[in-house]
Amino acid sequence: MNNFVYINKEMKVYFFPPKRVLNAPFENPYRDNYMNALSKYSEVLNIKERARISSVANMMKYLFKADVFIINWPEDIPMSKFGKIQSLVFIILLFLIKRRKATIIWMFHNFRYHGIETFFTRLNTKIMYKYADIIIAHSKEAYDFLINDCTFLHTKNVYFHHHPVKLFEFQNDDFESENNDKTLRKKDVLIWGSISPYKGIVEFLEFIHKHNLQNSFFIHIIGKCPNQKYAKQIMDLCNDKISFENRSVSFEELKIKIRNYKYTLFPYTGECVSSSGALIDTIALGGLPIGPNKGAFKDLMEESIALNFENYDELITILSNNFKPDEYSREKFIKNNSWDSFASVLIKEINGKNT
Repeated sequence: MNNFVYINKEMKVYFFPPKRVLNAPFENPYRDNYMNALSKYSEVLNIKERARISSVANMMKYLFKADVFIINWPEDIPMSKFGKIQSLVFIILLFLIKRRKATIIWMFHNFRYHGIETFFTRLNTKIMYKYADIIIAHSKEAYDFLINDCTFLHTKNVYFHHHPVKLFEFQNDDFESENNDKTLRKKDVLIWGSISPYKGIVEFLEFIHKHNLQNSFFIHIIGKCPNQKYAKQIMDLCNDKISFENRSVSFEELKIKIRNYKYTLFPYTGECVSSSGALIDTIALGGLPIGPNKGAFKDLMEESIALNFENYDELITILSNNFKPDEYSREKFIKNNSWDSFASVLIKEINGKNT
């Protein structure tokens, strides 16, 4: 096998959406990790920029400068300010990029928009199917969907890569800081990340209460919930053993928390989720994730580093046991799926498309 990686600093890459001045303090690290890794092999034009204008307007600035456009979450554009206008401009920009014969890469994160779908969320997705030169899925289920079920797919350059892993460093006292017994994780369930209705937290807690299990497990939920009504629903289901902190959490804090809980739970509902950055970060931070038997959760079950459930009864059975993380499989997965290895393979795929 030829492991040679072609470094081409003359190849100019634009990453969409760009980092914004208005982003929250604890923003999704996916952009930074992606751009930093790719910058070793090419020039990433907006790696140091924080856009002061809209994401689509920022993209317009680089229309005739970039050779490669990496597009993420285009279905979110209609939900931003002047979203319909931005969507129309976005589609025009994609058309002009194709006329320039620049490369469009679509990172296929979700099967559908997480919220209420509209004409424009569906339109943006259809346009991406039409114009993308390379589509990358972070789950086998999403890859199979793209290959077999997509009416609008016009490219054969579809690839599956696990969501890349960022390696975190641990100090010797990280695990001991909340738990004096290094061999036992005393707390039961941690749920973390941005809190949204599609993540199924309320449904899970309602099931717990309905079956009189609200005092059976220590469950801690931490993450920012912009939806005040949904946050109140969660708070109303809390008690002495179920707690909720409505705030963003840093990785330094998570590094301690995750390793002091038996399980990190992702009680996602619906069919839209393909992959999860929080899932991958949980693996990197030493946690044992539990998630629905779909998408990347199913893939990581096959890698022996996650647990899956089909329904809440199965989930309760898992929570009632004391499964241990498979450290060997976890370390192997992290080693084989680093951001650097992902970027090097992506460069090969871009070069293969252009040859």
